[in-house]
Amino acid sequence: MKKLFFITLISIQGLFTHAQTFKDIPRLTKLLKNHISADTTRVLLQIDYAIAYKNINIDTSLLYANRAMNLSYKIGYPIGVIKGLNEIGTNYFLQGDYAKALKFYFDVIKKSEKIHYERGLGAAYTNVANIYIVTDDFKIALNYLLKAKRIFEKADFKNNLIITYNEIGKAYLELNPDSALIFCNLAYQIATKNHNESVLGPITIYLGQIHERLGNNELALSYYTLSVKYFSKNRDNYDLSFSYYLLSEYYRKNNMPDSALFYANKAFSYAQNSKSPQAIQYSSKLLFEHYKSLNSDSALKYLLTSINVKDSFFGGNNLKQIQNLEITELRREEKSVNESHLNNMRHIRNIKFIGISLGIAFICLLLSIFNLIRVRSGLVKGMGVFVLLLLFEFISLFIHPYLEVWTDNNPVKMLAILAVLASVLVPIHHRTENWIKKTFEKRKLYR
Repeated sequence: MKKLFFITLISIQGLFTHAQTFKDIPRLTKLLKNHISADTTRVLLQIDYAIAYKNINIDTSLLYANRAMNLSYKIGYPIGVIKGLNEIGTNYFLQGDYAKALKFYFDVIKKSEKIHYERGLGAAYTNVANIYIVTDDFKIALNYLLKAKRIFEKADFKNNLIITYNEIGKAYLELNPDSALIFCNLAYQIATKNHNESVLGPITIYLGQIHERLGNNELALSYYTLSVKYFSKNRDNYDLSFSYYLLSEYYRKNNMPDSALFYANKAFSYAQNSKSPQAIQYSSKLLFEHYKSLNSDSALKYLLTSINVKDSFFGGNNLKQIQNLEITELRREEKSVNESHLNNMRHIRNIKFIGISLGIAFICLLLSIFNLIRVRSGLVKGMGVFVLLLLFEFISLFIHPYLEVWTDNNPVKMLAILAVLASVLVPIHHRTENWIKKTFEKRKLYR
């Protein structure tokens, strides 16, 4: 049987510190009802609502994610747009429409890069990686996960980092189980240290898979059992289907057919409740394997279910669309890198030109001071203004890349910083001009 690659719900990176669950729905419903203003608060409530419904009713989740995105566009809230796009992509991921999910995640990457939204960028990288994990492209997945890791480590986003470490471990499972164990153990240590039980479900389930691969069967079983405990707390039908699937497979491999069939039925039941094509396809295939030597009618029923669902989300068109989207994204990244390089070159060239101009002005000043040339008093004043403007432009060009990061391209903040810079330079200019005038008068350097 083909190796299972579920992605747990918590492994799909969100853009909030704490994920909402079904327990939050009554509270969120009340808050949404009472808060009718079309503002950022309502956008965030709609996103929370979409997250809470993700494992209960995908249609409702998708509806509120779209509402949040549309409202964000209307009120000019770019981060809300990004969060909405992320949740829409996640809903399509759970439905097995990976090509459409990938399209939304790439849009999140593009928009996050534009406004330097690091959490959005890192989350999108992880979510793109998840698609490549379920389609067995582990090296491409690792490439995106390592990008996310660098972002989350630099910004110290611990929750996102835990999930990313765990997903790196998942991606390494087929490539290097020892490396997989290192990253998943690291995720487990940080999660337990920070008492973050919400992420322990996917961590324990992946640790179970790794230990089973390494031959540590008893340890694998204990982790699978722990994952059921953690997922049950949030009634995660999709994730519970995953846990029961692995428990069934474990007992089948260890010649315990009754236990294997029991957990296979539970996996299929929770898969149906989750309405996830991926979960239904894998669990029905599992039941076919169990029934094919016991009951031909039941075996045929589950085989047909598995084939029909597989054709809908693992079909050739779906995979071809994913490949086309990946090519488009690579071209976009290459174009972005080239444009960035050209902009840097222009920026450096402008700094050099202004530096040369300042150098010429300074040399003229020195020549005048040492009696090598004589100047008119009006020229000194004009040169002073010219040098002041050059110096202001030189400093502005030099600090501009840092200003973009510090202010998130906010024009009001950038203008305020440049105004402060001008307020510092102008008094210095006046003092310097007065000193030069006195020096020139003392040495009789005026014509």
